[in-house]
Amino acid sequence: MPASFTSTLPTQSRPEPPPATATPPWSARSAKTVYENPWTTVREEALIGPQGQTGLYGFFAPVDCVVVVPLWVEEKLLHTALVEQWRQPIREFSWEVPCGRIEAGESIEVAANRELAEECGFQAGELISLGTWRHSDARVAGIIHCFAAVDLALASHLTKDDSEADLSAFRLSWTQALAAIDSGAVNQVASMSALLRCASNPRVKELFALP
Repeated sequence: MPASFTSTLPTQSRPEPPPATATPPWSARSAKTVYENPWTTVREEALIGPQGQTGLYGFFAPVDCVVVVPLWVEEKLLHTALVEQWRQPIREFSWEVPCGRIEAGESIEVAANRELAEECGFQAGELISLGTWRHSDARVAGIIHCFAAVDLALASHLTKDDSEADLSAFRLSWTQALAAIDSGAVNQVASMSALLRCASNPRVKELFALP
């Protein structure tokens, strides 16, 4: 057992983040769009800090997304689906749960079912909310909405855009999916978070008798 350690850090008893009314330590003196294409907008802000120091901060404009974990029982085993897709920035194929951006005017639930249909060919009879979180990088704004998709049926129609031509979906058991996190085969942050959040969700555990 490691040796005992006494930290000098203050105790934080508040389980929730600071209130939205908290005064931000940095404020923007000016802001502009420095790059834009149909999928991405990059913003740049000139900042001033609490002691009058200045800085420049670039970030991606807010994009809200959905991630969906499909769940079904087949051959007496709980299964899910992952997709394999080429990710150009890291020059690798990545195993991920179905995910994508919420289009303008689209509800969160419609976006979740659309992505599930586009990437796996499924439609969900029920979407179980697994909560929301922020993107892992502070340079990316927006919210990720996570769902478990149950009571599945085959989608009536499938459409993929050109950027998804290399995407392929496959099934694996729930045990295999969780093991893929430990092995590093699944290493995309949103997908790992979604699978683990799903594994601990009371409604999912009740439906599929998970420990």
